[in-house]
Amino acid sequence: DEHINNICLWGETECEYGCGLHCKRRDIVGHQLMCPSRPFSCHYCGDYSSYYEDVINNHWPLCCRYPVSCPNHCGRELERAIVQDHVAEECLLTNVDCDFAYAGCKANMQRKDISAHLAAAEGSHLALVLSVNQQFLLSNQKLLQQNEVIMQRITQLTEENQLMQLKISHISKALSKDLLLPP
Repeated sequence: DEHINNICLWGETECEYGCGLHCKRRDIVGHQLMCPSRPFSCHYCGDYSSYYEDVINNHWPLCCRYPVSCPNHCGRELERAIVQDHVAEECLLTNVDCDFAYAGCKANMQRKDISAHLAAAEGSHLALVLSVNQQFLLSNQKLLQQNEVIMQRITQLTEENQLMQLKISHISKALSKDLLLPP
């Protein structure tokens, strides 16, 4: 009985990780190396420990350090946490607007092509910038005129305010003299 229950490689045993498998003792070591319930830690972030099946099915799809491919298929593999920054700031296959979009250039291309576009469209970009500059100058002139009108109105209101304060002062003095005199 001792031999069959504890030593014999042909005897039945149960997986110590609680998966419920019953097998021959000779097969248990091989099973436990691959058991979905074996203890396992995330080797990407090092912060999550559980059992193998939980780590790969529940943690890895969310792990911020898990390696994922760039969604633009540029060939880079990055930690999940920095993929968005990569796409927004450096991926050569991300579509971006021309640097002169503020001036009216409608070009939108992959980041890798922007230098060639800038070189080819130098003349049209200059014309767009000159046009925008003229619009800014006109707008600035209008703002300066509006500012002048506002400054004149402020001066007028300041003078009116001083006059009102003077009148209030005279009325206050007159009222205080009338209150002191007997009726």
